[in-house]
Order: sequence, then structure tokens, then C-alpha cells
Amino acid sequence: MRRIPPEFIEQVRLANDIVDIIGEDTFLKQTGHRYTGLCPFPSHNEKTPSFSVSQDRQLYHCFGCGQSGNIFTYLQVRRGMHFMEAVTTLAQRAGLPLPDRQEGSDRQYLERKRLLEINLSACDFYENQLHNLSASHPVKKYLRERGLSNETVKRFRLGYAGAGWDGLLSHLKAHTGDWVLAEKLGLIRKKNDHYYDFFRGRLMFPVFAKNGRDVLGFGGRTFDKDQAKYINSVDSSVFHKGRTFYGWQHTASVIRNLGRALVVEGYTDYLSLYQRGVHNVVATLGTALTEDHARWLSQYVEQVILSFDGDKAGEKAAERSLSVLLSFGLVPKVLRMEEGMDPDSFIRSHGEKAFKKKADSAQDLFLYLFLEQLKQYPAGVDRFALIQKMAGMLAQTENAVLREYYTNRFLDSFGFDEKVAKQALEKAIRKKRLRRTQNFRSEDVSFRDKQISSSQKEGGESIEGGQKLSSMKQSEEKFSFESAPRSELYLLILALQNPDYYKMIKNSGVTKQFSHNGVIRLFEVIHEYSKQELEYFEALTQILSAYLQDPREIQKEMYPSLTYLSKEKVKFFIQDCINKVEEERKRLNLKNITANMRLDQENAEKYLTKIVEWTKESKNVENKI
Repeated sequence: MRRIPPEFIEQVRLANDIVDIIGEDTFLKQTGHRYTGLCPFPSHNEKTPSFSVSQDRQLYHCFGCGQSGNIFTYLQVRRGMHFMEAVTTLAQRAGLPLPDRQEGSDRQYLERKRLLEINLSACDFYENQLHNLSASHPVKKYLRERGLSNETVKRFRLGYAGAGWDGLLSHLKAHTGDWVLAEKLGLIRKKNDHYYDFFRGRLMFPVFAKNGRDVLGFGGRTFDKDQAKYINSVDSSVFHKGRTFYGWQHTASVIRNLGRALVVEGYTDYLSLYQRGVHNVVATLGTALTEDHARWLSQYVEQVILSFDGDKAGEKAAERSLSVLLSFGLVPKVLRMEEGMDPDSFIRSHGEKAFKKKADSAQDLFLYLFLEQLKQYPAGVDRFALIQKMAGMLAQTENAVLREYYTNRFLDSFGFDEKVAKQALEKAIRKKRLRRTQNFRSEDVSFRDKQISSSQKEGGESIEGGQKLSSMKQSEEKFSFESAPRSELYLLILALQNPDYYKMIKNSGVTKQFSHNGVIRLFEVIHEYSKQELEYFEALTQILSAYLQDPREIQKEMYPSLTYLSKEKVKFFIQDCINKVEEERKRLNLKNITANMRLDQENAEKYLTKIVEWTKESKNVENKI
């Protein structure tokens, strides 16, 4: 079995927040230094909160049922994971690669630890350099002009990289002795056998991990017009700008409690808003909003407000972000500023209340983009091209209620036959989904068309065939199960072991509730092969391997808890996984209904009725579990 170094387990623990994890299962309210809420364990159905979480100690305890433990025990008890699964899940969540199985894995983690220590030492150096600048220095003047207080500068540990070529280099030589290793972080560069500082003459913004302790990288702003205004640390084993938010460690709890995040583009915008009382804000690091960003936000909020520039580039960025956010079930809105203003200048000019009022009235991003596009299609012009374009965006979300809401809203703007428009939309959405999932039948991949020559029947006979599966179309999407829900993945693995197991899973109807595209796709393939002769069923694992980035992900041996499961217990285990998939689907439905109720408050009573119905069904599932 894979050996995980104790240092890595501790690193995973520190990189995650137990409040975030438990907050996915029950609403937690901050009370002093603790968080309280209803017990999340299905066996304890309470009405008065008796569950307590300590963020400082990273522990939980229920005074009602007595359950207690840390972040690992919570995942083991509440979600049925074994220890290795819990470690793997939390590592992936924090963006930490699992150690290799080689003997050098310990060395990798020692190096990562060392890199973080170097970043922290660099942060100390930059911070001290800023502190020692005279009040007349351009950087100090800039901070005053932006209205950033000394308290804010200290809280976020802003610093200054001097204009010299070896200031940080000399510091690292004296304090860490690891200036060569600092090259991997991009802090130090090498040219013609000489090392020099990468950041020079810049105001420095350290980027912290979720835990608020580790420094992952830096952003630097120059005051030299001949240079790029902002640059970031290079991507490394500890820093990926497309997976990181600036300032998350200070605003995560507020974002979680509000269920809404405001995303801005710059460090200064973030600092200005935070200092003036807007505490549900985060900033990207000079990149477009990525899938990793959206996945991160979807764990905490239902609604995301984006602040973009009002130019063409800003509009294109908003359009890209819409598809990304919808694909993770988020409700995106856009905060439009007057020409020549950004969040920083607006809040400095108009104050906190005016800014929050503006944020509260942020326009729905989908409707905003639709209305902007509509200007290009005046009355009398064929608008079906626009319908198809917007439908392609709508197809990104699995939230049927949200799709219906958007559809009705922009149909109102057309003023022509609703039935015709809806039919066109439904057709476009189906077409988009078929293209995205690459439906099995459209690929014309059947058992008769693609025979397996390399698989072995029981008894060692070869399965005759011409064309190998490796000749799949190059366009066939290859999936990864890193982010797949464990219950869905386990059902897939077991479905491949025995036709009877597959029938039990298929007949339960649970496959219609799967959320991971890869699991859905592979069950489609299994369904097609199940129509063929069952003697070929054992070849399925090899067949499906061609659909995966890592074929080992569907090998039963990779999951010890399944390997040692007796046949008598398999059916009970399958039913338990089915229950958990249903429970997760109902949880997501509740989240979607709540989000849509906020969008359509006129029909709040209708949504409340749905919530009551879903809650009752969810309780029934929990009782089964």
C-alpha cells in the first residue's frame, strides 16, 4: 500500500480548513472564536444546534451525539472514506500533488517545505524594506494616495523590492543559504553564471495559502512606465496563479456566510474594498477566471459578482467567465462601473454604503451579455443565430430551474412566438450537450465496429477482431476521475466487476443522478456493451481504459476498500453508494433552488415549497443511510 509521509499528511491538514469542509454539509454560524450549527451526522437528527467547530484547533465536537475529531476523521465518519481517501481528497482540494511512490518522495516534500520557508523569508525581507522607506518615497506616496492605512499594509504584509540587483539575493544567502533553490520560485534569476533579483523596484503583494500562514508567491507593481505594471511569481510546485485568489485567507468566512463572492481583478481594488468594509471580496492574479477558480468558489457560494472593465476586453472576459461559472452551477452577476472608474476609485469617492448598494443591484451576467448581443440584432433581423449562441452558454449549467429562468427572461425581450423560440432553444441545448459529451451513438462506436484483439477471454482464448480500440477518433474526450465523487466512482468500478452488479446499479435509476461527465460517459459505454454477448463483459475494463487519461483509475486494485469487500457485502455497499449519490443530488438541488429564489423573489413561495419537499426527501435518504 502507498506510503504517505507524515510530513505530507500534516501539510494537507494545514492547507485545508475544517470549517470549509463541514460547512458543505451544514450551515455554520460564527460565534466568537467558534462556529456552531446543526449536527451534520445523519444518525443525529437535531433541531437545536449542538455542533461546535474550532477553527483555531481544527477540531469538531457535537455535544448532542458525542461525535468529535479532526478533518480526517470527519471525512471518514461523515462521508464513509477510508484514511487514504480522505488524505487524497483534501490534497486535491488544496492543489497538493500526491507523493510519488518512489523512494525520493520524502525529498519532494522536504523541498516543498523549504520553498515555502524561502518565500516566507522573502516576505520578511520585502516587508522590512517597505518599512524602512522614507515618507517621501514614491511607493509610500502611492499608498497614501490610494488611502491604504498602515494597518492594512501590515495586515496584508505589503513590501518593497528595491531597485538593486542583489538585495534579496544577499538576504537569502545570509539567512537561508538557499538562493539557488529560490530560482525555482522565480525570486532569483540566473544569467551567464550570475544570479540576480527578479523583482526590482516594485511594491510587493504576498499571496497566501488558504491557511493564512504559507506564502505561495508574490505580485509586484512597478512605477516605471517602461515596464509591465504588474508581474507575478512564476508557476512552481507551490504556486499556480490560475488556481489562487488573493486575500482569501481574510474573507473566506464572510464569503461562506453570505453565500456570495465579489471577484475583482487587482490587488489594490481588493485592499481598498476590504479596508472600507467590503469583506466578501477576492481578487484574481491578473488572469481570466479559470475552472479551478470556479470549482473553488462553488464550494462556498451560490452567487459570484464579477467586476470587469467596461471595454471590449472586459466584455470578452465576462463572456468567458459566464460559461465557466455556469458549468459549476454558480449564478454569475456583473458589477458595472462608470467610465473611468474601478472598484477602488468608486468606493473612495462614494463610500462603503454606495458600493454595497451598487453590488446588491449587480446585473445578471447572462442577461447583460444577452442584451449587449441583442443590440446587434435589431427588430426584423433573423435572431435565431443569437438564440443558438446564448443557448450554447445555457447548456453549460445542469440547473434546469436556472435555465428556465434565463429562457423566460430573454424571451420577454424578443416579442415573438414563445413556442417557436423555446423549441429552437431546446434543440440548440441538446445539440450542445451531444457535442460536449460526444454521444456514444454519434461516434458509431459499437462492439461490432470496434472489436478487441488484445483482451483475453476466460481460459486464455483471444478475442478475435480487426480494429483495436486504440483507433478511436482523436477527438474522443479523455476523462480524469480526480474530482469524481467517490460514490459515483465506486459504482463504476463495481459495475465493471460483474453483470449482476451493473444491472443492480442500472435498475436503481441512480445513473440519471450522476454529476461527473466521465462517469456518465463510461456508463453509456457499459450500457451499449451490455446489449452484446455477456461473455465479453470481462473485456470492459480494458475497453474503457482508452477513455481515460490514466487507465489505472478504473482498476479495482487501486481501491483497497473494494478489493477486500466480500461478495455478501457488495450489494449492501452498492446500495449505500446509491443512497449517497441521491443525497448529494438533493443537496445540490436545494442549493440551486435557494440560488434561484434569490433571483426570482416574486415567486419565493413557490421555491420555499420546493425546499420543503426536497428537505423531506433528503431526510428520508439520510434515514436509509
